[in-house]
Amino acid sequence: MARDNITVLLDSLDDNQVRQWYAAQDVQHGWSRSVLRHHIDSGRHLRVGAAPNNFPDVLPPAESDQTREILQDPYDLDFLALDPHHTERDLEDALVARLTHFLAELGSGFGWVLREATTNIIRHSAATACTIEIGTETGVVQPRRR
Repeated sequence: MARDNITVLLDSLDDNQVRQWYAAQDVQHGWSRSVLRHHIDSGRHLRVGAAPNNFPDVLPPAESDQTREILQDPYDLDFLALDPHHTERDLEDALVARLTHFLAELGSGFGWVLREATTNIIRHSAATACTIEIGTETGVVQPRRR
């Protein structure tokens, strides 16, 4: 663990058990100082594993633990500045707007094309996910659905 991260833990947390939890997470995930600071400030230790699920009932123990770690619960989406009574559509629009803004930084028109391709594939097919591949030699954008 980086010395800066140790300093953040010592300066930010009085509870030794909470400090040990963040230290273990930092070692496991290799967090930067700013990522560690964000997780402490947002109370990640209170959120992880807090959402109800049926993973232990329907999955083998190893898969249940792995699934719970992959699907962080609940997500901290405060950066989207959504109304507390937002709809699923509001959430989708806010996430897509953030992604579109980022992708637009990559080049003009790029973000809009990817948004439309991804949205159309997921909405108009049985796909649950869409992967965007960009050919490094050709520069061709190829959406694939799963």
